[in-house]
Amino acid sequence: MVLPFQLSDHGIQQYISVGAGIETILSTENHVGAMLSLAIHPTERLVISFSQGLEWANHEGDWESNLASHIEASYLFEATDFHYGPVIGYSKASDKQHYTIGLHFGVPLY
Repeated sequence: MVLPFQLSDHGIQQYISVGAGIETILSTENHVGAMLSLAIHPTERLVISFSQGLEWANHEGDWESNLASHIEASYLFEATDFHYGPVIGYSKASDKQHYTIGLHFGVPLY
């Protein structure tokens, strides 16, 4: 989940948003992340986001925390009260990395 805020409706700032988010990966080794994000909107429907934060991972019953970086690209399709679309991402934390591909769903908060 990411809470983005567009910087402005005018000029170059209309193509940039900032936000904060959390994510989780549910697997045999659970991961939880909390990050600050900067997103670029090169087109009305394409969003490329860069995030930096902390990741907590459960390895064999012990929780570890590490700095983490995340890059994600998503394409938006609009529905009446929400948007959805494909998403791909890459995340790196210390000596571990993962790739994601899937669908996202979003609801505007404003």
